[in-house]
Amino acid sequence: MYKLLLIGAGGFGVAWRDAILANDCEVVGVVDINKQALKDAQDFFELKDEQLYDPTDLWENCSANIVIDCSPFLNHYQNAERAFKNNMHVLTVKPLADKKETALKMVALVEQYKRKGMVAQQKRFYPVYVRLRELMKQKVIGQVEKVGVNLYLSGLGWEPGFEWRSKLSQPTLYEAAIHHFDIFQSVFQIPMKKVFCHSSNPSWSPFEGDSTIYALLETHEGMIIQYNATFAPRHEHYTFFDSGWELEGTEGVIRITNGKIFINGKEDIQIGESPPLEELNKIVLRQFLEYSFGPDDEHELSYQNNLKSLLPIFACEESIKNEAWVKVAN
Repeated sequence: MYKLLLIGAGGFGVAWRDAILANDCEVVGVVDINKQALKDAQDFFELKDEQLYDPTDLWENCSANIVIDCSPFLNHYQNAERAFKNNMHVLTVKPLADKKETALKMVALVEQYKRKGMVAQQKRFYPVYVRLRELMKQKVIGQVEKVGVNLYLSGLGWEPGFEWRSKLSQPTLYEAAIHHFDIFQSVFQIPMKKVFCHSSNPSWSPFEGDSTIYALLETHEGMIIQYNATFAPRHEHYTFFDSGWELEGTEGVIRITNGKIFINGKEDIQIGESPPLEELNKIVLRQFLEYSFGPDDEHELSYQNNLKSLLPIFACEESIKNEAWVKVAN
């Protein structure tokens, strides 16, 4: 049985409970700054008082060999370093880090301590994107040259967690675009070459930082992706993560609406409804365990490979500041 330490018991930490139980994991410790979150986790996992930790406690001295880090991403580097030093593999929720330099240091930690680090990018496992990846390999609409993706969603759903996210300078970039950019990597299997990004914050936005972004991304094969996303909608006709796509190729068009794929106007095969986060987490955790304790093969969501999704985020932030195209390789 895997011995697991959960960092961040409230908020999204709760969404990992089913995955932990489904994957034969024994929780041997829980870390959180919130006393009530610790108590709730203690009751659920039937833990002893000595298995509850404040972030400043020596939680790395517990008997865990794997960690799920659900803490705010500003804490990810410190948590990973402490865990790796004590022979734990780490599954880190997205985004991996808030700065390029920190992300590269986290990748270096994996090599230094010979541990496995993986990023929990659950939304790439929506059935609609698993199927879209197959369609791209089959080239059912020929060579895709233009992609449009829109997200129109309220950012008030984090509870707890909204307070610290509301103070981010780019909440939509780090909490929404990171999912889409990772889906781009999963579906198209092409690194991004350069980006241009602009952000703004409407007067009605509940965020202090920019809640709305407009981006152009160009791949190394010349595909152009037009990406628009907001966490400050004016009405409730939302466009969720499994909707709002249109792909134009040399032999047709693919459209994604409400978890369904339409090829040249006709619905594709039945792929099932988009599962809740708890079900996606089961997939992620299972793959993390196989990656951590299996062969040394790389995983698409390893710290190293996740840079393909994360570096375009940093490039977008630089583009916003400089009002210019930015090469991702830089």
